Amino acid sequence: EDEDDDHESFMTSVCDLVGAFARVMGMAFVSYLNQFLPLLCYYAKSSRPANDRSMAVGCLGEIAQELQGGIAEHWSGVFFPAIMAGVGGF
Repeated sequence: EDEDDDHESFMTSVCDLVGAFARVMGMAFVSYLNQFLPLLCYYAKSSRPANDRSMAVGCLGEIAQELQGGIAEHWSGVFFPAIMAGVGGF
């Protein structure tokens, strides 16, 4: 149980950090999406626990909010499928 709590706390901190990067860097963060998105999408899979999916979808939402049109290139191939997979497990 402690390990699960540690994992959740760590992942929450990671998502907060990624969201902060997007907020502070703005459109300059777009060039790093190819590195971050596959990692986030791994946690958005419908096979992952609900906490992981929630964290990943929330992080994707935060990135989308901060970058707005900067995610357009990744919308149909990454954001939309990850969101659908994330909510599909509920």
